[in-house]
Amino acid sequence: MKRRIAAWLMCLLSFAGVVALNFDYSCAAATTVTLKMGKTEYYGVRNYCTTWRWVTHINGEPVDLDDEPGVSRSYAYCVQPDKPTPSEGTYNVTVIDEDNTGRTAKMRKLIYYLPGGYGYTSVTKKKWFSKSVEGCSDYALGHIALSYLYDNCSGNSDAWFGTGDAVKSKVKDMIKELSSLPDPPEEFEVFWIKVDGYQDVFGAIYDTEYGKASVKKISSNTLISAGNNCYSLEGAQYTVYKDKACTEGAETKTGDKAVITVHSDGKSDEITVETGDYYIKETKAPRGYALDTDVHSIQITRDKTTVYSASDTPKSNPVDLIIQKVDRETGIGRAQGKASLKDAEFKITYYDVTPGKDMTDDDLRAAIKDKAAAKIKGKEAVWIMRTDEEGKINFADPEKYLIRERSADLYRDSKDRYVIPIGIITIEEISAPEGYKRNEELFIRAIRETGTVETLQTFKTLTDGDAVTEQVYRGDISFSKSADGGRKMKYIPFKISSVTTGESHIVFTDENGYANTASSWNAHTQNTNEGKSSWDGIWFNGYNDVETGAKAENRLAALPYDTYTIEELRCDSNEGYSLLKDTVTINRDSVLIDLGTFDDKPESEPEIHEVISSEHASPKHVSKGVETGDDKMPAALYYIAMLLAVSELALLTALRKNDRLNTENVSEFAEDQ
Repeated sequence: MKRRIAAWLMCLLSFAGVVALNFDYSCAAATTVTLKMGKTEYYGVRNYCTTWRWVTHINGEPVDLDDEPGVSRSYAYCVQPDKPTPSEGTYNVTVIDEDNTGRTAKMRKLIYYLPGGYGYTSVTKKKWFSKSVEGCSDYALGHIALSYLYDNCSGNSDAWFGTGDAVKSKVKDMIKELSSLPDPPEEFEVFWIKVDGYQDVFGAIYDTEYGKASVKKISSNTLISAGNNCYSLEGAQYTVYKDKACTEGAETKTGDKAVITVHSDGKSDEITVETGDYYIKETKAPRGYALDTDVHSIQITRDKTTVYSASDTPKSNPVDLIIQKVDRETGIGRAQGKASLKDAEFKITYYDVTPGKDMTDDDLRAAIKDKAAAKIKGKEAVWIMRTDEEGKINFADPEKYLIRERSADLYRDSKDRYVIPIGIITIEEISAPEGYKRNEELFIRAIRETGTVETLQTFKTLTDGDAVTEQVYRGDISFSKSADGGRKMKYIPFKISSVTTGESHIVFTDENGYANTASSWNAHTQNTNEGKSSWDGIWFNGYNDVETGAKAENRLAALPYDTYTIEELRCDSNEGYSLLKDTVTINRDSVLIDLGTFDDKPESEPEIHEVISSEHASPKHVSKGVETGDDKMPAALYYIAMLLAVSELALLTALRKNDRLNTENVSEFAEDQ
């Protein structure tokens, strides 16, 4: 009957404060404690219960005034389930500290590892209390274990009231493992309330334990960041939180926010915080690095420094198409004539100078003046690259464009992409492609730091309106036309044709027998390519396409880099003379090639021919229209051929008026020829 009454009383008030006895204690730091009662919890196989108790004041000073169980950091445990427990209140206490031995020393150590003690948070919460046994809460299981130890681990201890075999086995394992756990710190104290007729009550005197935390930080990609002035670990900040959602920040021992700041060497100062489990997150990234948004757990232990090792990823700009060369006159990536946009060489130089947000190109040039290129693996960050057939350089495909023997290694990011770090680069053409002048402009580009992620998109490609324009070589030709050893032949048409594109135009000699394609003679824009008189301008668009080809510019020469044929066309003025044909090559810029004088020779009269018979080795003579036979030209055919020739000349004469030749007829005539 006594046990049943005691159990019933325990269910109502399992942890009681009682009138204190007189006692001696070696540490008089605490003389009174105030206990508060909370909710009742049932456990075990017989519906036994225990009631939460926790310390609210020590020596009248508040410890935790929260009314919710589980919030207080100093719990109290009753240890004699067969006795009644009094109500909440303030009681005198005996202090158990490191000087105690025997059973009381074991009680002190066990309380350190039960809920309310620091050892529970750092060690046994996972080791002992990860799974519920017979419905016991962590608090209830701690009460049973402490009662069992108080009874000197007796086989018929009152601690077993209402428990089953699973709880008994679990508690015995806890007591067995207790000896292998580290001893509590010297300053850890336990209070003991003793009074006749009531349960003894034990609990921890709340004395905050502190540990330290620091951060050691490195770069995850030293290829980019090592020795680079645009990157620094200094200033990175980590904030310590109590919850995984990072909504409640922890505090240091001095009451400040638990924020850790990293120095330039990647190490931080230590902060002192209460021991326990925390979460840490980077809240400010250092210069040049992406912000680490992951949340990491850390455990702060007593009298030790927990070093959180972290790495940050340097920001960089992946680049694909970096350069697009275009023909200056047409604005597209297609060369004129025989010229080419392929194999232009560009020098790209990287400087580890941080570009300001509002820097102009002139500001950027001033920032790198007298600066040496950055170093990558001990070599200057300079890359020599060649353009492809379309005048492009693609940074993402270095095997095709990079001249490795003349270049440094390339930077790569965490995804193994070729990138350019934060900084300033210059791009200059050092060797022009075939048929073009070298573009002497020094292009400058900035890779600026933006946002919080690794990948930047601030590099401005040299395309479209910013493309590298190339001026094709252009030249002009001039010549004179004469006959009979000096007589000037005026108004003679000549067709000039590009060997590469097939583009052709007609130029006339003037009244002095002189022709010139230069705009200083006839402006290119004057009756461009009409080909009707010696006053018409001439211009080759480079593509044989008036829509996409180059538009006439009087400041330039008429013929782009190429080889051209020059063909004399038949007209009244050169009737009876052999037609001339020549070639000329434009391979320099702004050159005027004087072809000299084309001197026409009279056409030859018909002569007696020697015809070799397929059946005889010796030649036979053929006279004009006299002899006939199987191996001689019939006279009738000869006279018919002569008649056709005379008719053709008569037709050409009829097409001519004064000194001009109709262009359409000239073209048709040229095709017949």
